[in-house]
Amino acid sequence: MAVITTTTQTQLKSSFIRMDAEFFRPEHVIAYKRIEEISGGNRLRHLCDKITQGSNPHFSETGFPCVNGKNVYFGTMQEGKPNYVSAQEFKRLDGYRLRQQDIVVTLKHATKVGRAWIVEDDKPRVFSRNIGLIRLSKDSDVKASSLLIYLWTKSGQLCLERCATGGTSGQITLPIGELKHIPVPLFPEKFQLEIDEMFRRSRAAALLSEKSYSKAQQLLESEFGLDEIRFQKPVGYTARFSEAMTGGRIDADYFQPQYSVVRALIQAYPGGYEPLLNCANSLRPNIDPSKAPNHLFNYIELSNINASLGIVEGFLPSIGANLPSRAKRQVKTGDVIASAVVGSVDKAAIIADEQDGFLASTGFFHLRPKSVSPMYLLMLVRSQCVRMQFQQQSTGGILSAVPDSRLKHVIIPKLPVSLQEEIDNLATKSHLAKHTSDALLDQAKSSVEQLIEEAVKS
Repeated sequence: MAVITTTTQTQLKSSFIRMDAEFFRPEHVIAYKRIEEISGGNRLRHLCDKITQGSNPHFSETGFPCVNGKNVYFGTMQEGKPNYVSAQEFKRLDGYRLRQQDIVVTLKHATKVGRAWIVEDDKPRVFSRNIGLIRLSKDSDVKASSLLIYLWTKSGQLCLERCATGGTSGQITLPIGELKHIPVPLFPEKFQLEIDEMFRRSRAAALLSEKSYSKAQQLLESEFGLDEIRFQKPVGYTARFSEAMTGGRIDADYFQPQYSVVRALIQAYPGGYEPLLNCANSLRPNIDPSKAPNHLFNYIELSNINASLGIVEGFLPSIGANLPSRAKRQVKTGDVIASAVVGSVDKAAIIADEQDGFLASTGFFHLRPKSVSPMYLLMLVRSQCVRMQFQQQSTGGILSAVPDSRLKHVIIPKLPVSLQEEIDNLATKSHLAKHTSDALLDQAKSSVEQLIEEAVKS
């Protein structure tokens, strides 16, 4: 159905540079007007020392981090791997170095711009061209945490979406010139202090989550010496015919020496080892949503997996008729899903109570624990020893993936039950702390949205 947008000559004259219909979509205009009418508010540019777009750096394999659009989400600036720049390039880009309390916002994306987060330390890092920087003035009446939460409210996101334009290569672009112009409400100082306290408590919980998870991972991998392994890159290597027959493979990639080192380490574990499928069932695709075309499903994609902690963050609601053909795995609480695509084998997650009955892509393995706890199974699947075996078992070309049939070749060490329980407890503690952190952020966002409503009504 066609949608017609109308506007007035006065609005056209006041739109600073825009005359396209998207800029005057009713929901965007209403959101803008509501914020503009709040007493004491201002334009973003009047609150800042600096609002700028990132550079076009020359990337390196290693060096100093360069934050890109894939890193920034609500709750993190570390999602996915950053790019890197050399020491020389970092020095050249000194004007693009991020500082603590800066706010970064995504400027380019295929479907969504305006994801923002706050820089929480002064570690040396720069930012790329698909990221915008918002640096508040030292004497600004708005705290960075309050501005950040406002940008994530429904009103803030609508204002950012209004600024977005079509870009190159089908990408949506948020121009810096229009970002500077968005309206920002001024909240009472007491309220801002409350928001800042919620934000600090959220970040403390997030830090506890990261530390607990890291300790669980270290316990698992140090138990059989994987944390001390340093892999070499030999010029060439050989394999026995018997190994090719056992593995059912004759390609060179399968016999890379690091894979043999990992397997040998597992096989030498004093407690013994066993196939991964001894402790979990590998489930085949078990649903066809196209047979329920009008039923509403919640679909988990690879992008919904938090690769740092192994949890599902977000989903796509869709009726069966509109779901992709790969949406054929219906999951239950306690199941573990893990990416079968080699480039993202670190993406695995446990299914929480609130995700019971969701659908997942056939691009995941679907594992259901049978002799270990769900949380311990998650830690196993996310461990380096299993991820490297996934890489070894992969087949295909440009987009290599691991067939379900190859899971039978993956082995794991048989750790003592007491150690399994300790790892389970730490991982559970990590997930609970993450839920606390997210709940505090949501509470802060709801508080800001409520205050905006009250200010508009008054």
